[in-house]
Amino acid sequence: MSAKLIQIKTLKQYLKQKDVKKLRALFDRFHIIDLATLVNQLDHPEDLLFIFRTCNSDHTAELFSHLSNQQQENLIHIFTDKQLIELLNHSYQDDIADFLSDMPANLVSKILKVADPSLRQEINILLNYKPNSAGSIMTTEYITIPENATIGEALEKIRKTGRDKETIYSNFIVDQNRFLKGIIYIEDVVFHESIQLVKEVMNQEFISCQVHTDQEEVSQLFKRYDLSVIPVLNESKHLVGIITIDDIVDVIEKEASEDILKMAAVQPIDDQYRLVKPFAIVMKSIPWIFGLMVIGAISTFTINQFQGILESVVILTAFIPGIMNTGGNTGNQSVAIITRAIAVKEITIKDFQFVIRKELKVSIFTALLTALFAFLFIFFELATGFIRLPLDMGMPMYEAPWWLFITRISGLVSLTLFISILLSKMLGSLIPILALKLNKDPAVMSSPFLTTIVDFSSLLIYFVLANFLFNFF
Repeated sequence: MSAKLIQIKTLKQYLKQKDVKKLRALFDRFHIIDLATLVNQLDHPEDLLFIFRTCNSDHTAELFSHLSNQQQENLIHIFTDKQLIELLNHSYQDDIADFLSDMPANLVSKILKVADPSLRQEINILLNYKPNSAGSIMTTEYITIPENATIGEALEKIRKTGRDKETIYSNFIVDQNRFLKGIIYIEDVVFHESIQLVKEVMNQEFISCQVHTDQEEVSQLFKRYDLSVIPVLNESKHLVGIITIDDIVDVIEKEASEDILKMAAVQPIDDQYRLVKPFAIVMKSIPWIFGLMVIGAISTFTINQFQGILESVVILTAFIPGIMNTGGNTGNQSVAIITRAIAVKEITIKDFQFVIRKELKVSIFTALLTALFAFLFIFFELATGFIRLPLDMGMPMYEAPWWLFITRISGLVSLTLFISILLSKMLGSLIPILALKLNKDPAVMSSPFLTTIVDFSSLLIYFVLANFLFNFF
């Protein structure tokens, strides 16, 4: 059963009544993730504190790792040293490092002050790695087994230490200098003779990553090799940590969310949507809106420069939105396809010529079909009066000059679309690769730049063709 079936008012009622028995029952019956969603909606830190005082420490430590940043800070502020120590003792080190990385310095100092020396050292190691690197998301809680140990000795170590480790399914074989020699899985330990040496049955063909490897690259390794855990090595090839699949799921969700927001010209939001204040959302989006508005002045300038042709052939203004939207939409399709291919490592900078050749073919076919459809559709709209021509044109409907005029209009729009689609789709393919070449995020650069360039260029093409068609013919 999901905790979503429980209303927040029910939880608040238990807290108001100080009903410890029912609160503990909630933690025993429902998933921590669902409970965290409810707890994040509590308004009073005292209610949070009551939960952490009365419920099982194992449950509350896991709950803490899923709370919003603000709720975590609220708790740290009111926790006593004893409560902080209990929280640290029941939390995994990578979870501790995760929430410390987002906290103010005074709260970080408060937590590190009460941590025992060995834990403090491990946390400091994790915090000193570059953000979004393998080192920043790894955990140091894993099982290592000496390469000269027997299967029986390995099983005994797993029994004694495994309960507090991130995983017991993959165990890491190291030599006396902590060089990783191989991985032994729990089934190998269970099904082999106890007198065999672990180095005789370990897997030596393992996948690993470096502490400075970007977390997005690590997620690709998990996907490509179908991994559940990956060892992390330092520059000297020593084993320093591991990353598990649950850490990578969080990374994938975070990276996907950031890309979606960036492509929509919004800065990444660090917390859950329901917990973010309206003004915070405004401040994430308004800089892009102002910036794109200033850049969009180029389109306004273009329209102003060709005001004469618009005044003489007023009907041309009716097709401006459609031309701009179609160019932008087709270009954004290419941006989405190429950005995704870059993100999942299907293409790299080396594939530049392949991408250009392929997208050129796609662009030509798309432009031809769209232009043909546009010509027929616009001709139909004008011929049926769905789009009405100005009354002062002096051309009786369905006579020779009238037919020639609507043919010119239809041809002008379809030709403009053909050229602008070719341009926008090629730019939509090039900009993400150029961003990659410049070590920029393709999701950040692509859509805003493309929209601005396509809007300006589509208008310029439209007006130049219109000026030529109506002034020289």
